[in-house]
Amino acid sequence: MPIAPVKVQSVTLRHQIVSQIRQAILDGSLRPGERVVERTLASGIGASVTAVREAVIQLEAEGLITKRSNTATNITSLTDEEIAQTFAVRHTLERMAVEEAANHATTAGIRLLKQLHAAAREAAVAQDRQLYVQRDFAWHDAVWSTSGNQVLTATLRRLVLPLFGFSVVQTVLQKDFDLIEDVQLHTPILQAIARKDAVAAVSAFDKGIRVWTTHVRERPNTGRRARHA
Repeated sequence: MPIAPVKVQSVTLRHQIVSQIRQAILDGSLRPGERVVERTLASGIGASVTAVREAVIQLEAEGLITKRSNTATNITSLTDEEIAQTFAVRHTLERMAVEEAANHATTAGIRLLKQLHAAAREAAVAQDRQLYVQRDFAWHDAVWSTSGNQVLTATLRRLVLPLFGFSVVQTVLQKDFDLIEDVQLHTPILQAIARKDAVAAVSAFDKGIRVWTTHVRERPNTGRRARHA
């Protein structure tokens, strides 16, 4: 599915292009395994091929795009094994981030988390699945940032972004996925961080990640490349 044409300004051109493509991946407009044609993207958003190529390089570094020598460039697609391995690493690192967020959260940080959680809930109630994906990721990203560990935050972004891009197509964008139930899994994590209870925050996170992992693994293999591709 092509990205809706939106003209971008030259001042922060590469950043805007990166943002547009990243968002298209996260909301399912660009699907796992889909080919990325730089010239087509450049034409659609009114930018040069060079600017789009620079954006693709950044997105490749983020893990959202896979580019192999002398072959096509594609939106990253994950095998069952890669999903399992990524979830295992994500669980360990994000668990650490949640614990550190509870230990180091400031008043401003807690206020932001509450605002983002409320925004995600609004999208869930409205059943706006693409908007929910955006706001859900923003909430997770804010938790990582609240940890105060920049290396941990950057590592989680690099690890989780492709997983979001892949799993939302399989899970969140499906009509039978319960957005309200999903956003409610964040509530006890938020409450624990707000009262600086690291043990409770980690416990709530562990419960939530188990539920999410189950949802993803129960989904059909639509859009998933073969294990030995």
